[in-house]
Amino acid sequence: MAFVRAARPDDAETIAGIHLRAWRDRYRDWPESIWARLAPAVTSDTWRRSLVDTPSTHHLVLVATDDTDRICGFATLVPDDQDQDHTLIDLLEVDPPFRRTGHGSRLMSASAVHAEGQEGLLLWIDQGSDAGRFLVDSGWGPRGRRRILEVAPDMQLAQHQWWTSIGKP
Repeated sequence: MAFVRAARPDDAETIAGIHLRAWRDRYRDWPESIWARLAPAVTSDTWRRSLVDTPSTHHLVLVATDDTDRICGFATLVPDDQDQDHTLIDLLEVDPPFRRTGHGSRLMSASAVHAEGQEGLLLWIDQGSDAGRFLVDSGWGPRGRRRILEVAPDMQLAQHQWWTSIGKP
């Protein structure tokens, strides 16, 4: 049975692989010079350290598994710096071969359970991303916040923040 669970340190290598494959798929037009800078930062050692040295109980990595217990996606949850009543889904990635099979929805639902007691969940999506359709269908909406990430000295990535209410008890 497919389900979501908290990530364990021994999941680090799989999470790092999904992270890189998902980003390479999404940003396939980026030049290799950018990947040469980014890829070393996305390693199993980096992920293992983040799973072992969690800053607080409000920080969590979730993994979605299929019916064979294979990890197919992950989400990282952190407190939002600007809005203490919301939890930020900092990353939500599904391995490209397993997209559109329910893993993203399961990760979103498990994120809401983890954030119980908060007003809502937040997520940044790339400008022009087709993720907006999935988010609207899941009850999310644009928050009106925008940020620009410096990917390289001559390359920027615009993102928009989306949110959903999960309601305080």
